[in-house]
Amino acid sequence: MISKERIIRLLVVFKFTLLRGYAWCQLPVLSLMGAGILLPYIKQYIDIRFWQLTLIALIIFIFVGYLDRKLKLLHAENNYSIETNPLMMEVVNKSRESNK
Repeated sequence: MISKERIIRLLVVFKFTLLRGYAWCQLPVLSLMGAGILLPYIKQYIDIRFWQLTLIALIIFIFVGYLDRKLKLLHAENNYSIETNPLMMEVVNKSRESNK
């Protein structure tokens, strides 16, 4: 019989795998969706094709990701996730104590 901990572990791994796959796929899909929604409004002012608007959206997403790395927002988020995880803080505190 499979233990409760094993089932929980399998569910967590499944969720993590699903979310990582979703994250990789959402960028091009969001670019397409954004272009599709904005195209009728932008076409009133600029003669632009769907694929051009999709490319612009993709470039904007990549630029925002670059700013995220450059401003070290990713680092701050990771630090926060460690600070809010009691198990990880225990590891951090033990590491600090052993380095004294």
